[in-house]
Amino acid sequence: MGRNVIRARPHLSTLDPYEPGTPVDQLIEAHGINDAVNLALNESPFEPPAQVVAAVAAAGRRANRYPEDGAPRLRAALGGHLGVAPDAVAVGCGSVDMFQQLCLALLDPGDSVVCGEVSFPEYWRTPRFLRAEARRVPMDGLALDVAAMARAVDETTRLVIVANPNNPTGTVVAPEALEALLDAVPEDVAVLFDEAYADFCDPGRRPPSIEWLSRYDNLVVSRTFSKALGIGGVRLGYLVADPAFLAEVAKVHLPYDVSALAEAAGLAALSDEVLAIIEERVALVRAQRHRITEVLRGARWPLSDAQGNFTFSPTSRGLELAGWFLERGIVVRGISSIGLRITVGTPAENDRLCEAVAEFSAANDVAAYF
Repeated sequence: MGRNVIRARPHLSTLDPYEPGTPVDQLIEAHGINDAVNLALNESPFEPPAQVVAAVAAAGRRANRYPEDGAPRLRAALGGHLGVAPDAVAVGCGSVDMFQQLCLALLDPGDSVVCGEVSFPEYWRTPRFLRAEARRVPMDGLALDVAAMARAVDETTRLVIVANPNNPTGTVVAPEALEALLDAVPEDVAVLFDEAYADFCDPGRRPPSIEWLSRYDNLVVSRTFSKALGIGGVRLGYLVADPAFLAEVAKVHLPYDVSALAEAAGLAALSDEVLAIIEERVALVRAQRHRITEVLRGARWPLSDAQGNFTFSPTSRGLELAGWFLERGIVVRGISSIGLRITVGTPAENDRLCEAVAEFSAANDVAAYF
């Protein structure tokens, strides 16, 4: 007997679903790995601080009640942390949720967004859901070419996206280049700085984006609790922007999109005690990134100037290299024909990685892989 299929929007047949890669647990099980090192997803290698765990557990006892919509306590805490008014902050279920809200608030069919050719795939997937054009600008080597991005803006453009540091290449755009972009883009076009990885930048490499909000009404800054703050599992991210614009964005947000448990985790993460722990962990990740970078360079691996919690090597054989590491119990991210991305782990995990790099380099013609 034939089966009727509910008719979805025909446009969706032209789109691919988000591909996060094979779940790490599935890879570990499929390959019979007992002591896997997970360096694939740019997560924090550390368990959340005890204060965060306790706050989530306490909030769980009230999980029969709805959270307060819009997470006003968390917005107030973020405002205090950033030095902005609470109504200049919007929170949601991860920075990806906030990006989708941004697109829903900005884009009509036929509009366009401008982003880098090699960057986070949601930058072009989400606009296409809304029948907007995603204009991907060629890179300047492994870095975003923000001057070319400014030139790509036309009368259809509603949003320009700069991931800083960029994912997956890890490169950062210098503050003067970002200011030139902001000066060049029309004031009615939103400019998004996605700063998911900004906490990992070396001193002096991170632009003062929050300070620039007072000068550029069209600037929107996106940040997350998933990377440096280390609670990706609770799904929490936020935008910082002009309050009048965020009031419009609020009209498209999903009610109660920040759960009571997520808000409790976020509030605990912003406490002085926890932020001191996070600062130490970020410094350790940064130091370990430098260590891995030196090992890879010594093995003659090409590298970007990555400023996130990961390294990136450009290669058309990234998937093959990821398979080689997987056979040795190390899960890294091969990105199609683009490259190999390796998340910074704990010092012990990085020891395993460095030993594997030495083994690979001793047994293979490294130049043939890059």
